[in-house]
Amino acid sequence: MFSIPAIDDRTEQSLLEFINAWVSGNNEITTDLTLLDQAFNFALPRTIFLKSLPNGAVVMDVGAGDGSLVNYKLWPFFERTDLEMHALSLDKGKNFDSYDSYEIKNFETDPDIFPGMKFDAMVCCHFLEHMHDPAGAIDFFSQKIQPGGRLYLEWPHPVTKKFPSCNALVDTGASITTLNFFDDSTHIEAWPGDHVIALLEQAGFSIETAGRIHLPWIGEQMKNHAKRANDTIRMTIGSWAALGWSQYIIASRR
Repeated sequence: MFSIPAIDDRTEQSLLEFINAWVSGNNEITTDLTLLDQAFNFALPRTIFLKSLPNGAVVMDVGAGDGSLVNYKLWPFFERTDLEMHALSLDKGKNFDSYDSYEIKNFETDPDIFPGMKFDAMVCCHFLEHMHDPAGAIDFFSQKIQPGGRLYLEWPHPVTKKFPSCNALVDTGASITTLNFFDDSTHIEAWPGDHVIALLEQAGFSIETAGRIHLPWIGEQMKNHAKRANDTIRMTIGSWAALGWSQYIIASRR
């Protein structure tokens, strides 16, 4: 599901050759880095989702990581200071104090998470791949999102299990944190999109839109800037963008 044939239909060997050639080729920088970062971040479905929520929406950032999502209230382009944002994570991220509130809890074991609160929207990025069964998370979303509220999910596509390990690209000079799904030892499963959609529909959600995050030109320019600066993070996200590494779903609570 969410197929990019030029990438997904390749064998593992063909993917290694294709990605090696992509990393090594066309290193020309044709755009300003500041503008590129703005364009990349505003092209992401999660940014569009957050920036387009109704005025005053109450949002939960699930598995919030370092809390970088809260920065999108102010950047890029127009501000959304009306949004009320709350973070949920197992550990406190560096940006958590910028949220309206945060809770350091496990939704699977802690019964009272943001007690008495219902949310207009929830954002859950790169969280499902760490779970043995996403059904429990989706049930939690359905309990905390009010009717008519919306959910954004993003996680790796199954094709990433065929991608070469980042260690296989050492000779290209590329420094990438995660390319093959299992480069991250905490990953459990790259859940197929149709499986997650079925769980969402069973839990009372309707699917608004779904797809892959595939930004070839932006990803290439990110790669080129990253190679010049030896920037591992920008090289990783540029590779993900160019190769359709992530899939996403936007759903509404019935």
